[in-house]
Amino acid sequence: MESSTPPMLELLQRQARRLRFTDPVMESAFMTERIEGGLTRARVILVAAMAAFALGGWADIANIARTSMLLRALLQMRVLAEVACAGMLLSTWLPGHTRRAEWVNALGVAVLAAYPVLAYWHFAYHLPKLQFVGQLIGNLMPILAVSAFALPLRARTLAVVITAVLVPGAWFFRATVLVDRASEWRVLVTAFFGIVPVVLLMAWWREAGERTMFAQREHARRLNAELERANAELARLNAEKNEFMAVAAHDLRAPLGVVRGLLELLREGRIAAPEKRDEALRQALGETGRMHALVENYLGAHAAESGVLPVRMETIDLGAAAHELAARHGATAAAKRQALTTDAPAGRVRVTADAALLAQVGDNFVTNALKFSPAGAAVRIELLAAPGAGVARLAVVDAGPGVSLEEQGKLFRKFSRGAARPTAGESSAGLGLATARRLAEAMDGRVGCESPMADGCGACFWIELPEATS
Repeated sequence: MESSTPPMLELLQRQARRLRFTDPVMESAFMTERIEGGLTRARVILVAAMAAFALGGWADIANIARTSMLLRALLQMRVLAEVACAGMLLSTWLPGHTRRAEWVNALGVAVLAAYPVLAYWHFAYHLPKLQFVGQLIGNLMPILAVSAFALPLRARTLAVVITAVLVPGAWFFRATVLVDRASEWRVLVTAFFGIVPVVLLMAWWREAGERTMFAQREHARRLNAELERANAELARLNAEKNEFMAVAAHDLRAPLGVVRGLLELLREGRIAAPEKRDEALRQALGETGRMHALVENYLGAHAAESGVLPVRMETIDLGAAAHELAARHGATAAAKRQALTTDAPAGRVRVTADAALLAQVGDNFVTNALKFSPAGAAVRIELLAAPGAGVARLAVVDAGPGVSLEEQGKLFRKFSRGAARPTAGESSAGLGLATARRLAEAMDGRVGCESPMADGCGACFWIELPEATS
């Protein structure tokens, strides 16, 4: 039976059991959360430890007259442990505690663990017949166990601390006070290899559990974030769909009304003269052609947005493409008594692009230029290449009202329409420039607009493409 756990969560849980998240950001977030979450608990433990050492210190002072050398040494060790606890406690309130808490806690645990080791060594040194190994282990293990469960200390760090304190301490005992006490040495070694692994297992179990819970919360947070992004995208697409339907209905309503009206007149026989019928049919064909162009524009925008357009990159003569562009739209310009010219030199500038997509972008720019320029105006197609820049620019300069800086930032968005209106009642769906931007990006190029702020100064729309290397 296959596991129902999501693959990402299963991966995070495996990393949690290994006590290390491979994502450094996630690892840092876990340690920060763990340290901040354990601050109160750590402070309570440190205050309790300081109180215990203080009480023990007063007892030592009260008995110092009887065994001065031993108790003075114990008092000094208690003071050292007290200072270690005070430093750890103070560190929790200083800025940047989460960055240094690991080594501060480790150092504090090492000092606290060293206290009973040194204390019982003093007892064994001054009282050779004292049986102290059991008491040593009994006093040392609670310190390590509390550190493993209460302090925000990594299991690996705790293992290093235990090894650094107990291994040298045990050999120090062996070399000094246990040199002739083999039985106690065996008890000490057995306790070390028996109880310490249990403490480390406890530390691993606690940290692995905390990491597992953190991984589950992080996985849930990521899923929620993805769900929020998906919901936001669905809301955007729904709004875009509604806007698209409104734009399409608005743009298609007028030509559909004209065609319907002409068909009704023809059906009712109110257009009897042959020449008038031909004129009505020509007008109907013109309106259906307008609707067809609108639908093609919508479909082209959708294809560019969805990324299904095939891109066939090749070396293209940009000057020749400019002349072909001017020739394709010459008749449209002549119908509005406009001059569409280009002085782009052929054969000088070559770019890497898709010929069909480049033609579509150029057609869009020229169509807009003719649409928004008044009758009798001049529209130019220019070719610009910056030496050494590695890119070439094909630009279409119109004689329209210009584009404000505010509108320039919105021109290449879908359904965006500027304040200017076509000079001969042509339709404008607000999709052409957005499609041009998508097509340019598909060819590793970019598009843009430049226009003076003053009205009547025209605008320059350009596409920039990488120059061919050979």
